[in-house]
Amino acid sequence: IGDNDAGAGQSGMQKAFATIQLLTNNITMFQPPEGIKDLRDWRQRGLTQNALFEYAKIHGKVDQDPGIFSSDDPIEIGEKFLLEKFTIKGCPTLRKYKGQWVQWQGHAYKESPLDIVRGDVYKYLEGKKFLRTGPKGNVQIIPYKAGRGRVSDILDVLNMVCPIEQDPPIWLDDKDHPDPSKLIIFQNGILNIQEFMEGKITLHNPDPNLFAFHVFPYNYDENLKSELMESFLKDIFETDPERIRLLQQWYGYNIIPDMSRDTVMLFTGVPRSGKSTLLDTMGHMLGREQCVSIDF
Repeated sequence: IGDNDAGAGQSGMQKAFATIQLLTNNITMFQPPEGIKDLRDWRQRGLTQNALFEYAKIHGKVDQDPGIFSSDDPIEIGEKFLLEKFTIKGCPTLRKYKGQWVQWQGHAYKESPLDIVRGDVYKYLEGKKFLRTGPKGNVQIIPYKAGRGRVSDILDVLNMVCPIEQDPPIWLDDKDHPDPSKLIIFQNGILNIQEFMEGKITLHNPDPNLFAFHVFPYNYDENLKSELMESFLKDIFETDPERIRLLQQWYGYNIIPDMSRDTVMLFTGVPRSGKSTLLDTMGHMLGREQCVSIDF
């Protein structure tokens, strides 16, 4: 039981907790209610054994302050950093792929520069402390001073636990999942093309276990239509349903990650006949950051 004396009592309580924890895990720590200095003061105000145990049950802590590491071991600190800052439902969301850090952005993964990752580690270490056992067995709480060497050691630990060796799209866990090459990621969820073709239109929740980089920059809505686009296609293709269907098919091949459908389309026609407009439309459909031009 610590004292309410502007921080020193809490620090002393944590040191005592850490020392006793070396002997047993059956330990709880807490401080008296606000306005009561210590256990003696509390007892003089009428504290009973039953009231003490009830208070401990409600306010007691069985774990050390999360801002205090059990040691300065970079493996422990690196794993704790990953767990607290970059883990969702047991899945690490900061990974290393082909020498590049990538981070889950809520829908898909995106490259994260090394300087940003180092900065995240520095921010996490700010104000942290660690426990050190003295030569006489006493436990000390020491400020953890983050420096380039310590941060680099932690990043080396992350290199050990975060690597992805296969190319996307892949699932990172061992659970039963649909074929990732049949999945399309939108802002509002994941669409399974196989289910879609079977008439089952269901948006699945985004999942950090799906390692993929490509997400469309808009929501999926099966009820949306574009009368302007339909009118434009009828105009440039002279209401030829076969050419319209072919364009739809090609657009569809570009949407899915399945590269077995890789197809090159050659547009021919007089100037101002809609060729550039069709390509611009597809570029916006796929997302400008996910398209690139090629030269022949």
